[in-house]
Amino acid sequence: MRELLALCTLYEPASTVIELGSPLCTRTTNIKAESYHRTDSGNADMLHDVLEGSAKYVEQHKDWAHFDGNTWRLRNSAAAYKAARLVSATRLHAAEIMPDANDEQRTQKRKAMTFAYSCENVAKITALLSLAAKDQRMLASAEDFDSDPYLLGVKNGILNLKTGALMPADKSQLISK
Repeated sequence: MRELLALCTLYEPASTVIELGSPLCTRTTNIKAESYHRTDSGNADMLHDVLEGSAKYVEQHKDWAHFDGNTWRLRNSAAAYKAARLVSATRLHAAEIMPDANDEQRTQKRKAMTFAYSCENVAKITALLSLAAKDQRMLASAEDFDSDPYLLGVKNGILNLKTGALMPADKSQLISK
């Protein structure tokens, strides 16, 4: 036990502060808004792609979890709402940079802008999150998290409490502790 405690002093505990910026914004520059349908389902698909597996809906909690770069933060609807707003911001940016040299292009740009602004409405955000919460790619069970009791999330990775080895953080491990 003394050896384990001595090892633990080498590692920093994972932050309790929820950092929403970087893990949620990893793919916005690579997302092509025009490749998604201008529907709530299209927005849910975009959300999945923007987040790259960094968000899961936990049915038992009736709430979202998100990966903060080190560990999973459970019961975190705030991160899901921020991600949903990121979808509308991505749509708006894509609409703003559309060409408008002729009447047809101006009409298309106007439609894209109108849809992008509508995505900011609470009803659209709620619909987006409701559809995403039913998407198999974004579902997780409460039992999926922390399935290995000897793995502990720390600020600089994952600590194996059996071996004392430090591994890189890995969202697929679903470590929340």
